[in-house]
Amino acid sequence: MNEEQSPEKLETAEAQAPAQRKFELVDFEQFAGAEEPPAGENPADGPSAETAEQAAEPSDDPPKMDFSSSGRLIWTWESMEDESEADQDIEPDDEDRPEEIDSEDEPPADKRKKARKPEKVRTEPTPEAAYKFYTKSVKKTGGRAPLSTVLCLPAAYLTLAAVYGWPLPGFVTDIVNYLLAGLLILQLIVCYDVVFRVFYDLSCGKLRAEGLVLVAALFTGADALVGKSGIAYCAVPMLGLCFGLWGLCQRNAAMRRTVKILATAQEPDCVITAENHWNNLNCTLQTSRPLDGFILDLEDTDLAQAFMGIYAPAAVALSLVLGVIASLHSGSSFLSTVSAILCGATPVAGVICFSRPFANLAKNLSHSSAALCGWTGALAADGTDAVIVTDQDLFPEGSVTQSGVKVYHDYSPSQVVSYAATVLAQDGGRLYDAVLPLLENLHGQTYDCGDYRTYEGGGLGAEVRSNIILVGSMSFMRLMGVPLPDGAAVRQAVYVSINAELAGIIAIHYEAAPSVRAALQTLLDCRGLKTVLATRDFLITPAFVKQCFRLKSNRFVYPSMAERSQLAQKAPASRELRAAVLSGPGLRSLARALVGGRQLYNLTRINLGCCLFSGVLGLALLFYLTFTGAVYSLNPANVLLYAAVWSLPPLLISRWVGDK
Repeated sequence: MNEEQSPEKLETAEAQAPAQRKFELVDFEQFAGAEEPPAGENPADGPSAETAEQAAEPSDDPPKMDFSSSGRLIWTWESMEDESEADQDIEPDDEDRPEEIDSEDEPPADKRKKARKPEKVRTEPTPEAAYKFYTKSVKKTGGRAPLSTVLCLPAAYLTLAAVYGWPLPGFVTDIVNYLLAGLLILQLIVCYDVVFRVFYDLSCGKLRAEGLVLVAALFTGADALVGKSGIAYCAVPMLGLCFGLWGLCQRNAAMRRTVKILATAQEPDCVITAENHWNNLNCTLQTSRPLDGFILDLEDTDLAQAFMGIYAPAAVALSLVLGVIASLHSGSSFLSTVSAILCGATPVAGVICFSRPFANLAKNLSHSSAALCGWTGALAADGTDAVIVTDQDLFPEGSVTQSGVKVYHDYSPSQVVSYAATVLAQDGGRLYDAVLPLLENLHGQTYDCGDYRTYEGGGLGAEVRSNIILVGSMSFMRLMGVPLPDGAAVRQAVYVSINAELAGIIAIHYEAAPSVRAALQTLLDCRGLKTVLATRDFLITPAFVKQCFRLKSNRFVYPSMAERSQLAQKAPASRELRAAVLSGPGLRSLARALVGGRQLYNLTRINLGCCLFSGVLGLALLFYLTFTGAVYSLNPANVLLYAAVWSLPPLLISRWVGDK
C-alpha cells in the first residue's frame, strides 16, 4: 500500500493478515517425487492443530493440523499475488477451513505426530533456456579439460622419476613434494567446477565420487607440504580431478545435445514405457504425449551417483580409521598412511561411469534426431518387455499406394471403390490413404455405414446403403464363402464383396524403406525384447513383413484383431515412464533410442562395478601394505599405476554404446 494508514487501520490489517492466505487441501503424494531441497531452503513445517485462541493471533507461519490416519493430506497456503487485495477480508470456504480443536481435547505435545515438511517444487526451464545454459557450460569446461590433462603429465613424471630413479635435475630432487603440491593447487584451480560441485553436494548432505577425490587431494597436499615420509601421492587425486572435469564436460555435452532436440523439433514425439500395458508386459510405444517434466527427468540422479553417494562416505570413514590403526602399528606418519589408503580407495574413473557412455550415446542419437531422457530413459528402456509397432511405423506416409482396380459382374469402378473406402475409413489405416486418390479420380464418395465389425480372418465388414460389404484379403473371402473366379488371385490386394458376391479387387503396393528394415532387424536382434505388430491393416502379417523387408526371422508377436486395434490407439497407461524424444516419426530413431538406452543401462552397471571393485580392493591392499610397512611395494608410483590401469575399462567399454 502506498498510502499512509492510521494506527487503527494498521492494527485492523495486522489482525486480518492470517485470513488473507488461501488454504488448499493438497494430496501429499504429489510431493513424493520432488527433490529434497537444500538445507536452509525448506518450506515452513507442515502445520499441526492449534487452539482457537492461537489461531486468532497474527502469525507468519501457516496454520497447522495433524495428519489424518491415512497420513496423506497436508495444509498449504498461497500468498495473494495482487497487492491491491491485501487489505480485503478473504474468508476461506467452509469446506477448506481447518477444523478447530478444543484445547482440552488436544493431545500432549510429545504424543503428537510430527508433520512432514512439504518439499520444494522444482521448476522446469524451457528447452531454449536449458540449451543456452548447457552450451555455455560446455564452452567453460571444455576449454579447461585439456589443460587439466596437461597438468597431470609432469605430476606423473615427477612421481615415477622420484621412485624409479628416472633422470631429474639435481635441484628438483630436493623439492619434488613442493612441486607436486604446487601442481595439485593448480589442478584444483583449473578444476574449480568439480570443487564447487563437491561443496554443493556437501550443502545437501551428500558426498560423492568428486568429494572422495577432493578429500584425497587435501590429505595428499598436506602430506606433501608438511610430511617427512618420502614422495607424496599428489598425482593420484590430480588424475581424479582431471577425470572429474572431463566427466562434467561430457555430461554437459550430452545434456546440450538432448535439449537441442527439444528446442529445435517442431512436433516432437515422446517414447514412453507403459507398465503392464498389454498382457502384463511393459510396452514401449511412440506417442504424442506432452513433454512437460522431460528436462527434470533428464537431470535426475543416475545409478553411479547414487552408489557413489554411499561408497564415498564409507571409504573416507574407513580410510581414517584404518589409517590410525596402520600408523600406530607401523609407526609411520599418519598423513602419509591415510593419503595412501585414500588414494587406493579412490576410483578415479568413478565420475565418468555414466557421463561418458551417455555422451557417446547422445552424439550417436543426434544423427537420428533422437535423444534419450538420461538415466530415467535408460531405466525405461531396460524395463521394457515389448515394443509396439504400428502401420505408421512400418510404412510411413506415401509408402502404401494402389495399382488399379478390377471389377466383376455389373459393378462400376466408382461404386466398388466408394464402398471399399467407406469401410476402410472406419479403420483409419494406411489402406484408406492408398485408396483415397483413386476415389477422387473416379469421382466417388463415402457413405454412412452401420454394423461395422472386424474379423480375425483378416477383413472388415459393414452395412452400406442396405448392402452387406466385406473388405479383406483373398483368404478372408474364401473363409467367408465368397466365390472367387479364375484369375482373381492377387498377392497383395483388397478384395471387395457386395452381398456375398465378389465386386472388385484393388491392387496394393507396399514400399519397404531401408531404414525401417534396419530398425526391425535391430529390434529382432535385441535379446529379451519382443516386437508386437499392432497393425490395423489386414494385409500386414508377420509372414508378409518378413518377406517385404527381407528379414532373417519373423519373431513377431501378432495379437488378435481387437487387441491390435486397441494397442494401435496408444491409450494412456496407469503408469508411464519417459524413455526418449524424437524430432519426428520414424521406427529407426525409436529402435536406436530403445536399444541404446538398454546398452547405456548395462554399461553403466559394468563401469560402476569395476570402479567399486577397484576401490574396495585398493583400500584393502593399501591398508595391508601400510599396516605391514611394505616399503618396496608401497610407493606413490605403484598406486598411480594401479589407479590408471583401473580407469581403462570405463574408458574403453563406454565406446560400445549406441553402435547399432
